[in-house]
Amino acid sequence: MHSARQVPDGAPQQRDGRRVAQLFRRIRLTSNMRDVRRCDLDAILEEDGLEVCESEVSECGYVACLIRAPEGGGGIMIAPGQEQGRRRFSLAHELGHFHIPSHRRVGLLLPDEGQAFSCADADLRARSTDARQREWEANDFAAELLMPYALYANDVESRDATIRAAMALAQPDMYDVSLTAAAWRLIETTREACALVVCVNGQVEWVVRSRAWTHPLAERHRPVPAGSMAAAVVSGEVAVAGGEQVNPAVWLAGSDGRSSVPFGIKLIESTHSIPRLRQTLSLLWSVNEDE
Repeated sequence: MHSARQVPDGAPQQRDGRRVAQLFRRIRLTSNMRDVRRCDLDAILEEDGLEVCESEVSECGYVACLIRAPEGGGGIMIAPGQEQGRRRFSLAHELGHFHIPSHRRVGLLLPDEGQAFSCADADLRARSTDARQREWEANDFAAELLMPYALYANDVESRDATIRAAMALAQPDMYDVSLTAAAWRLIETTREACALVVCVNGQVEWVVRSRAWTHPLAERHRPVPAGSMAAAVVSGEVAVAGGEQVNPAVWLAGSDGRSSVPFGIKLIESTHSIPRLRQTLSLLWSVNEDE
């Protein structure tokens, strides 16, 4: 663990979604609310004249859908069954589309032209390397609105890089987000070498790496490696949120499948199971043997 710090020099450069969210917070939060962690989305939605409605169709084909009225305001349709933290990120994502200037026609309803703008689950995972620029910009906005970089980085700095830490940050009295969002933001803001691996049905679905992570790590369509804590969870064992040391060779493999373990490191793995989504989250934390 380390002492609190400012945003590191290596932090990502300002991008439109993040920049707008930072400006948004500065304008709408009073000075005595700057360090408040939980963002009051209901107040923002009311001020923007956006009504939130839950879809009556269980399999509606989207996570959230923005409908922008030409005269201002509008609504957001939300797919049913989303847990509170996930629902808040979905709403914040649509607020990104609503407020980012280059997205001003997204969801705009005009005769013979406009249509509701819907976002699927994959859109809420879009990153800056993704071709869907509007979606990762909206994700940037949502992450910064709900988990401000500087504030979150300071909170992360006082904690180990584990699922347990992400759970604490995700709580309603903290940032009130989903565990997956909290863990992803931990990866984005930490100085530690760590990676979040999300597995679905026993296969690696996607990976997020911290800036300090330099080890090879196969990303998609790879079975959960035998000997990992994630494999144990898939087999029915209890997840360990606090983390345990595992053989680094289990996870550190390149695209050719060969393990590549740097000298003098140990690997801590912490896990969480989401049975409803058939997901296993695995947070890998690489530390030097002498730490």
